[in-house]
Amino acid sequence: EEKVAIKGTIMGPGCTIGTRSKLNNCVVEAGVKIGPNCVIQNTVICAGAEIEAGCSLNDCQVGTNFTVPGATKAKGESFAPEF
Repeated sequence: EEKVAIKGTIMGPGCTIGTRSKLNNCVVEAGVKIGPNCVIQNTVICAGAEIEAGCSLNDCQVGTNFTVPGATKAKGESFAPEF
């Protein structure tokens, strides 16, 4: 199956979503890249961020232009550059 499942999600322009990824109740800003085989729920992904393949994110926030490494499993976390 090469399907992408998207429910209750607001998406900005220029986003790409990999095959077999699922998004549920998310906000995805402009230019976000989501790799294949990701499951993302109740999460806000800011502009220009990248979620690499095989990630599972629940109740998370991903900062602008941040890359979440492949196969990350997280709940209730914020991903942003370290200052």
